[in-house]
Amino acid sequence: MRLTSGTISLLLGLCGAVATVAQAQQGTIAGAVTDRVAGTPLPGARVTLVGTNRSTTSNQEGRYTLSALKVGAYTVQVSLIGYGAASNTATVTEGAIETLDFGLKAVAVSLDALVVTATGEQRGREVANVVTNINAAQLVQEAPVTNFGDLLTGRTANVQVLPSAGTVGAGTRIRIRGLNSVSLSNEPIYYVDGVRMESTSNSLSVGTGGQAFSRINDINPEEIESVEIVKGPSAATLYGTQAANGVVRITTKRGLAGRTNWNLYSEAGILNDRNQYPTNYFSWGRQPVTNAIIQCPSTFSVSGLCSIDSLTSYNVLMNPATSINGTGFREQTGLQVSGGSEQVQYFVSGEYEDELGHIRMPSAEYSRVAQERVVTDLPYTQYRPNDVKKVSMRSNFQAQLRRNVDVSLKTGLVMSNGRLPQNDNNVTGILPSGLFGRGFFGTRGSFGSSWGFSRPGEVFAILSQQDITRLTGSFNTTWRPTAHITARATLGLDHTNRVDRQFQALDEGVFFSNFRSGRVSDNRFSINQYTVDVNASGNYTLTPAISSKTTAGIQFLKEFNFGVTASGNILPPGGKTVSGGSIKTAGEATAITITLGAYVEQVFGYKDRLFLTGALRTDDNSAFGPGSSRTSRSSRARPRSTTCGSAPRTARRDSSRARPTPRASSLPRPPRCVEVTFLGSSSDPSATRFSNRNGRSSWSWGSTPDS
Repeated sequence: MRLTSGTISLLLGLCGAVATVAQAQQGTIAGAVTDRVAGTPLPGARVTLVGTNRSTTSNQEGRYTLSALKVGAYTVQVSLIGYGAASNTATVTEGAIETLDFGLKAVAVSLDALVVTATGEQRGREVANVVTNINAAQLVQEAPVTNFGDLLTGRTANVQVLPSAGTVGAGTRIRIRGLNSVSLSNEPIYYVDGVRMESTSNSLSVGTGGQAFSRINDINPEEIESVEIVKGPSAATLYGTQAANGVVRITTKRGLAGRTNWNLYSEAGILNDRNQYPTNYFSWGRQPVTNAIIQCPSTFSVSGLCSIDSLTSYNVLMNPATSINGTGFREQTGLQVSGGSEQVQYFVSGEYEDELGHIRMPSAEYSRVAQERVVTDLPYTQYRPNDVKKVSMRSNFQAQLRRNVDVSLKTGLVMSNGRLPQNDNNVTGILPSGLFGRGFFGTRGSFGSSWGFSRPGEVFAILSQQDITRLTGSFNTTWRPTAHITARATLGLDHTNRVDRQFQALDEGVFFSNFRSGRVSDNRFSINQYTVDVNASGNYTLTPAISSKTTAGIQFLKEFNFGVTASGNILPPGGKTVSGGSIKTAGEATAITITLGAYVEQVFGYKDRLFLTGALRTDDNSAFGPGSSRTSRSSRARPRSTTCGSAPRTARRDSSRARPTPRASSLPRPPRCVEVTFLGSSSDPSATRFSNRNGRSSWSWGSTPDS
């Protein structure tokens, strides 16, 4: 059929008429969200149409708009962290704007606060796992939070924050519900804006006596909007087996529609060590035959090897003349800019932080070392061996491309340099040398100095430092093809360049092994975490009292780590490089781990008060090796549900133990309904427990994957 210009004009006219009719059959709900008591606007409140996937966020003035709604009655619900939820009904008419305002009341705990999970945003009452929400944006304004560990300390039950040392920059260990394994990691896994991040708590490859930097302290608390902590092994159903120790989900700040908001902040402070250290004692005596003066411990005196004639005492860590405890300083300055329109919002921030530890070389020791080296000044890194400097930047953009399509791009950059002194469980550490001091002041010939092992000038001559450049980026998109179906996709990368360096110059530093011959270590690592997470959810109201939500998704996680280590010993005068060492060693390592997981979750709700959740997940990991089957796990929720089925008919041989493989006929007959719980990390899926609902019988078997 041949189309003429008149026919085309007629078709375009019909399309325009249809669009006009459709628009005429739509309306808008708008209003404001305020504090019920103070009457102040509440920005960032989540406004949702109950029973659909339509939602929006109140702008800086607390106002919201839900446009292009079909004619009919709707229930609108508003929730915000720190406030109780409120709901009301509105009837949308053709071309009209229905005004619906809300006043929220501040509460300590709300079951309707939104939490972020692997399946998207959900109300707290709908989530089967135990999830704690921390309002980080408010907390950093009210409490002295200097790092991410401070943000979690004492904020929720069953979460322990364990600092590894008292020095600036030292790592932090997080334990959720205590210890779960003797040999495997007990650390939870971390997600930042949906991207899995590297979170090693002992991130240092040179020796310092046990203290080390932690990658979770790379996170800037000033950039965080909220933190969700998922407790319990049931989190493994949505996040994989490695989540058996819990999950920490971090959501960074975002811009709100409205005028540009500038936030300039700065803080400064001092650091002091207020601990009371014990006094050292030294007993003096003489040998019975030679009458020579010696140290005469009580055990020698009782044995008749010497007789005590005097006792001296000295506290090398508390006396101002010899104490290493000075005054540290901390400064932090940052700028944040946020704002945007109803379609595009932005948040941009930058911050500089400098924290100088309290440990310093005493003035008398400084003079002694300078005189010994025949120099006027010592390197500042030896005078103040503990310091962390960090620059962090972030840019978050989100846009509504269409009414049913949202996208966001979030990137964060961290650059830091830190130094740690020799300390802790370490014969070359400064604190052990003070605790095992000799109980007298100064140096007394063959009895040595007041310090037990090494003097501060010798310990601080060992330089241990780390340089970090870290980039974390995520791209998120949400598509709502219908009012009941929502599809989400997240792609992200967490990339870390790490350089660990340790240096001790020739004829400087501690008298231990061959250290004074000069040594240098230069270790470089590239650590990468790739994340792809795609899922879709469907919300339906089956009856006026029963609701249903079905979610299915797949996750792809890849870890690619590469490291090169190099060291040089016996350095020439002035030598500082590995190539200058007479004895050189080098090595490299590459580790690639890929995990592919799929899960499905079903939630039934009864009158919005009772929720039944069931989930099933399967994982395949590159560490399993060829011929190994993937792992599967299920979860149960309120009320407690079980997974029905039969146990595997055969069990694979455990390659790490010389024991026969049990035959299928020799295994106990499985109950009709069994609960399957997988313990351990994804690289060790062998620990499998099957138990019936009353817990009266259980057995285990499995296979340890090849290394």
